[in-house]
Amino acid sequence: MTGAPASETSTAPHLPVPASASPVPPAPQAPEAESTAIVPARPSPTSEAPSEPGRAGARPGRPLGDAQQIAQDSAIATAEAALAQASQAASRAREPRPRVPDIPSDAEFNGELLRQVREARGVTLQQVADRTRITRMHLENVEADRYNLLPPSVYLRGILMSLARELGLDPLRVSKSYLALSSEKSGRK
Repeated sequence: MTGAPASETSTAPHLPVPASASPVPPAPQAPEAESTAIVPARPSPTSEAPSEPGRAGARPGRPLGDAQQIAQDSAIATAEAALAQASQAASRAREPRPRVPDIPSDAEFNGELLRQVREARGVTLQQVADRTRITRMHLENVEADRYNLLPPSVYLRGILMSLARELGLDPLRVSKSYLALSSEKSGRK
């Protein structure tokens, strides 16, 4: 023990100092009368009546026996919401759907036929553009059979397939038919 400070040679373990023995005094508390903050009043747990079983907004201190009732109430609420959605869907299904024109199996899908199908479905060009994310200009050019203003066939195929899906048509049949007309009329492949 020559030259070593007493703190380094001590074999006692370092224990945390209790907060009450801290040399820093605690911050003074402001008197309640001077406080300007608005604190919502909470009833004390002793003055509150015991909660009813199955009541929403259960406190964490509710008895475990209420868990089954809460789960049952939640399941009932979920089932009622699903039933309401199903009844709304059923009422929409009863509404008359727009009649799609009869399309012969050997029909060539040109812009005029696609326009007739879209109008029969009661869908505007803007709605199709929003749903498919195809520009309105491309859709107008497809329906007007402006083949020289249409994008290259690889892009046109995707446009036609998306349009056919939106209109409830066979995407492969529509794209093959329209692309054949497009290459025939515009002279490109």
